[in-house]
Amino acid sequence: MKALLAFNGQINPEVGRLLAKDDAGVLVPALKLAAARRMSAAADRVFALLGSSDAEVRAAAYGALPFVAQPQHMDRLSALLDASDEAHTAAIQSALIRTSGQLPADRRYSAVAGYMKASETPARYYPVLAQSGTQEAVASLLDGFRSGNRDAAFAALLTVENPAMTDILYGIAAENPMLTDRALMRYADLASQAAVTPIRRYQLYRQALALRPSAAVQAKLLGYLSGVYALPALMLAAEYLDDAQTAAPAAAAVKTIVAKCNPMPGGEAVCKALERAHEVYKELAKSDADAGYAVDELTGLLGKIPADGFAVLPADGLAGWTAVAVNPAEAKRLPARQVAKLRKAAGEAVAANWGAADGLLEFAAETPATIGTEKEYENFELWIEWRSEGEAGMAVRSMPLIRLGGAAGTGLADGKAARTVADNAPGTWNTLYVKVVDDRITLVENGVKVAENAVMTNLCAPGGPVYAQGRIELAGQGALVAFRNLWINELPSTPVFSLPADEAAAGYEVLFDGRSLYKWTGNTTNYVPLDGTIDVTATYGGSGNLYTVGEYGDFILRFEFRFLTEGVNNGIGIRTPMGVDAAFHGMEIQILDHDAPIYKDISDYQQHGSVYGVIAADRVKFGELGEWNTEEIRAVGDRITVTVNGRVILDGNIREACRGHNVSEDGSKVNPYTVDHRNHPGLFNKSGHIGLLGHGAGIQFRNLRVLDLGAGRK
Repeated sequence: MKALLAFNGQINPEVGRLLAKDDAGVLVPALKLAAARRMSAAADRVFALLGSSDAEVRAAAYGALPFVAQPQHMDRLSALLDASDEAHTAAIQSALIRTSGQLPADRRYSAVAGYMKASETPARYYPVLAQSGTQEAVASLLDGFRSGNRDAAFAALLTVENPAMTDILYGIAAENPMLTDRALMRYADLASQAAVTPIRRYQLYRQALALRPSAAVQAKLLGYLSGVYALPALMLAAEYLDDAQTAAPAAAAVKTIVAKCNPMPGGEAVCKALERAHEVYKELAKSDADAGYAVDELTGLLGKIPADGFAVLPADGLAGWTAVAVNPAEAKRLPARQVAKLRKAAGEAVAANWGAADGLLEFAAETPATIGTEKEYENFELWIEWRSEGEAGMAVRSMPLIRLGGAAGTGLADGKAARTVADNAPGTWNTLYVKVVDDRITLVENGVKVAENAVMTNLCAPGGPVYAQGRIELAGQGALVAFRNLWINELPSTPVFSLPADEAAAGYEVLFDGRSLYKWTGNTTNYVPLDGTIDVTATYGGSGNLYTVGEYGDFILRFEFRFLTEGVNNGIGIRTPMGVDAAFHGMEIQILDHDAPIYKDISDYQQHGSVYGVIAADRVKFGELGEWNTEEIRAVGDRITVTVNGRVILDGNIREACRGHNVSEDGSKVNPYTVDHRNHPGLFNKSGHIGLLGHGAGIQFRNLRVLDLGAGRK
C-alpha cells in the first residue's frame, strides 16, 4: 500500500480493476488508494460499494466518498444525506462540502439552500452551508439557530470563515451564557486574524473579556492581546494581574507589550504594571525554571522605562473637572458681569447633565454642557475612549478643534483635513489617540489616521495664533455620550523665543516664536516646528516654500540657522512673490553649507550669503554640523547687507552690480550684466514676501524676527 501511494507513475487503471473485484481484502486497500489518488473516475463504483454487505468495505467506501465525488454527484449525495444514519452522516457532509466548494462562489449557497428546502432534515446541511461562508449562508444559519436545530446551527456557525462572524459570535456569547465560552474561543481566533488595525483588535478582545468568560478563554484573549503594542492594550492586560487564574497570561502580555512598544511607555501606572508582572513571574519561577528568564527580562525593562509618562485623567468623579462657560477669547472680550452669569449657567448645566460612575464620564443630553480639566496643558499625547449615538466634541488647549462622531464623523472641526471614515458603529466604543505639539495636531481613531501633523486653527480667535496651553474639554451636545480610559502624557514644553529688550524697543516683530507658524503660509508640511526650531525637509522643486503672510520692502531680518546634514542648500527669499523662483522673480540670499566637498567648484556668487547670481559674498567658514550660526539680512532700497556670526560678508548695491540691467537689453535669455548671465526680472521689486526656500532636508531655523523699515507694512 505505501509503495503504491508513493509510486509516481500511472496506477489508476490498476486500482480501477481492483475495485471491480468482490474480495473485501482487495477492495478495502483499493478504496483507500482511490481516495488518496483523488480518483473521480471511481466515483460510481464507490457509490455502489456504500451498500456493501461487508462492514469494512462499506466503511472504506464512505471514507473514500469525499475524495472521489464531484459536483455532478451532489444530487446523489443529497439523497444519501437525507436517508443516512448517524454513523455515515459526517462522511456524506464532508463529500458535499468538498463538491460544493468546487462550484463558482455565486452558486454554492443556492445549491445547498435548494437541498435544505427540500429536505425533512435541513439541519444536516448546516455544516455544508457554513463552508460557503457567504452572508446568505450566515443568515440562514442564524435563522436556524434562533428557530431550528439550535445545537447543529451553532456548531456550524463556529466553522464559518467570514469576517462578520466576530460580531455574530460576540452577540451569541453575550445573549447565551451557556454558549459564551465556546463562542468566544472561536471569536478570539477570528479576531486575531481579522483584517483590522491593532487597536480595533484590542477593542474586540476588550469587549469579549468584559463578558467574564472562563479563565481559559480569558487566557486565550490575553495571549492575543499581547500582540497589540499600544498603551490601551497594556493597561487592559494590567487589570488581570491580580486574579490568580489570569495572572500568568496577563503578566506575559504586560511584559511583551512594554518590550515591543516604540517608544517605550513610561510613568507610574506602567511601572506598577511591570512591577506586578515581575512579582507574578517570581512566584511562577518557584515551580517553572523558564519563568526565571521572564523575571530577568522584566528586571531589565524596569531599569529602562522612562520615569515620566502616561497618567490617568479622573473618570470616577468630576473632581479635577470644571464647567466651561466661555473660551479664552470670550473671557477677554465680554464684560465681567456677563462672564460670571455665563459661568453660573454652565455650572448648573454641568451639574444637571454630567456624571461619573464606574470609570465613566457620562453626558445625559438634557442641555448642552462642556467640562474641562482644571489643569492646563501645552504639549501632550492623549488616549481616550468614547461612545455616542450622535455627535460630541472635544477641545485641546481650550480650542474646540475635535469633532467626535455625527454625520461627518470624527475629525478636525475646522474641516481642513480630508474626511476619513474611522468611527465604529454608533453607540459602540471608539479609541482615539490625540497628539498636540506646538501648532500641530495628530488624530488617530481606532488605529486609522484622521489627521497627521495638521496645523491647528484657533477657532476662538480666527487669524490669531493657537493658544500655547489650555484645558482639555469634553463637550456634550445633543446626544448621550460617555468617555472612559483617559490617559495623558505631558510632553516637554517648547522653548519660546522672546525679543531682547533692545529689539523690542526698536519695534522688531517675532516671525517665529518656536511654536507657531501662524505668520507663515505655504508649505507647512515640510517646514515644521520642532523643539523651538523650524525643521526643514523640503526639497528643490518638491512641495513648495514657506512664506511670510506679510510683505516687506525695507527691513532688517535676523535669525539663526544650523546645518544638520553636510552639503545642505537652502535660501532666504526677499521681496518675492509666492510660488515663483525667488532667485529670479525676487531675490534669494543664499543659505549653503559651501564647505562641503560637493561644492568645491561652485561660483563665488553661489556662496553662502550671496545675492544669488547678482552679488557674491565673502566666503565664511562654518563650524561643525549642528552648531548654530547667526545671520542678519538688511535690505534698504537697492542696498543689501548680510552679516553672519558678526561679520559682514556682503554689502552691495544690486542696481550698481548689474548696472541697472536686471534683464537683457535685447530680450534674450543671456544677460551680460549679471554675474550669472541670467535675467532677474524681480530684482528691483519694491516689496514682497520673505521666504524659506527649501532645496533639501537637514537645516533648521530659529528666532526669526524682522524690523520693518518702510513707511507702512502690507
